[in-house]
Amino acid sequence: MNLGILMVQGRINSFGVNVMAAFSSAVKIDTLAYSPVQDFGNAYSTFVAQNYGAQQADRIKQGNRQASWWILAFCLVISSLVVFWAKPLLALFSSDP
Repeated sequence: MNLGILMVQGRINSFGVNVMAAFSSAVKIDTLAYSPVQDFGNAYSTFVAQNYGAQQADRIKQGNRQASWWILAFCLVISSLVVFWAKPLLALFSSDP
C-alpha cells in the first residue's frame, strides 16, 4: 500500500502545491482510519493461531463471528466520521480545507 501511495504521490506532485497538500492530508486521514482495522487483523490472526495450536476450532468459529461484528461496527463508525466530518478532519492537517 505504501508503495502505491509513493507512486501516486510522484504523479500528484506535478499538479502543484495545493493538490500535493490535499493529497497529503487525505493520506493522513486514510492512515488514521485504516491503522485500527489493520490492528484488528493482527490481533485476530494471533487469536486464530493460538487457538489452532490448542486445537480449539469452536473458539475460532466463535471468535470469527465476534471479530466480524466488531470490525463491521468499527468500520461503519470510522467511515461515518470520515464522510460527515471531512472538513474538520482536513482542518487538522491543513490551514485551508
